[in-house]
Amino acid sequence: MPASRKTSPKNIEAAERKNEALQLRKKGHTYDQIAKKMGFSSRATAFRSVQSAIRDITKEPAKDVLELEVSRLDAMLAGLWEKATEGDDKAVIAAIRIMDRRAKYLGLDQAPEQESSVLPAPSERASKLDSMLREYLQQRGTNTRNDSDKESNDE
Repeated sequence: MPASRKTSPKNIEAAERKNEALQLRKKGHTYDQIAKKMGFSSRATAFRSVQSAIRDITKEPAKDVLELEVSRLDAMLAGLWEKATEGDDKAVIAAIRIMDRRAKYLGLDQAPEQESSVLPAPSERASKLDSMLREYLQQRGTNTRNDSDKESNDE
């Protein structure tokens, strides 16, 4: 059975070397000293190795926090969903805001590279969505007022 990519001997050795470079940096070694001691080709390679080790350390906790935040948003949206789908204006606005935040956390607003020139930026789409929502709410309010005006005129 082949070893998984993360646990292959080559990847384990690379992870250990990054960790060793990080430990040397924590002890106060310069990047030049780390490069020389570890046999890296340059100071830049030592720097990249240390930075990669730091990213690896923070990646898992950040993933856990993201999952927690998304599950919180999902719970909030579930609580609002019935009222929002029944047309409660405040619930609709809150649901859209929750959905927008969720999309930002998950990177759903980012256009693929090849389509980025065709689609507007996420901030432009959010502004458009806000204006569409305002227009919808105004129409709803206007239609309600117009209907009541018609009723009073019919009397």
